[in-house]
Amino acid sequence: MKLAVASSVGENVDQHFGKTPHFLIFTLENNTIKFLEIRDIMPLKSENHQERFENRYKALMDCNAIIYAKIGKEPLKKLQNKGIIVVEYKGIVEDSIIHLSTILDE
Repeated sequence: MKLAVASSVGENVDQHFGKTPHFLIFTLENNTIKFLEIRDIMPLKSENHQERFENRYKALMDCNAIIYAKIGKEPLKKLQNKGIIVVEYKGIVEDSIIHLSTILDE
């Protein structure tokens, strides 16, 4: 499984889905976490929420899950409707991925 984490410097999940300039991309396979890359989000100067959401979604569409500190109601619904697992979490990045793993095991 590929997942995206909203983190400012890679230590904590501390970024809002709609405002973070980048996501940390990991894989989670057989309880093994592997860091892949930092994926920058191209900034849009648009005030149109749909355009801003689509910009982020396109950058993360290969991810099965997204972990963030905060997210708006509409983006949350849209991600869920697209079949993406969404997890709100505040804390250490690695702990957030372990938390996701326990959710998946339930």
